[in-house]
Amino acid sequence: TRASVPSAARSVSRGVLECTLQVETTSAAQSSVAQLLPAAQRLLDDFPSGVALEMAANGAASVTLRTTYLSPRMRVSRPVVELNGVKDDSAMFVFVREELEEVAEAIAESPAVREQ
Repeated sequence: TRASVPSAARSVSRGVLECTLQVETTSAAQSSVAQLLPAAQRLLDDFPSGVALEMAANGAASVTLRTTYLSPRMRVSRPVVELNGVKDDSAMFVFVREELEEVAEAIAESPAVREQ
């Protein structure tokens, strides 16, 4: 999905930023349909999803992303979607930056790996 950021991010509170994203287009990077019908690939490239969302409901192509920075390596983002005057912020994405060595150690120490 390609989106634009129509305005600068704003600080909501200490460690929390909000920015609004405007969905513009969507494309299928890997499509089983295009594998079966190669000519269909151009239909899947740069679909004007922002326009389609706005046709479905006014404001549907816009989402506010509220991100809380918990540490230099961890943040939690909540997309805040508003449709017909109703806000929904129940979704959550957690991002943790790990060093490759830490990931390898965690995998090696997991019970599923040790049992094999």
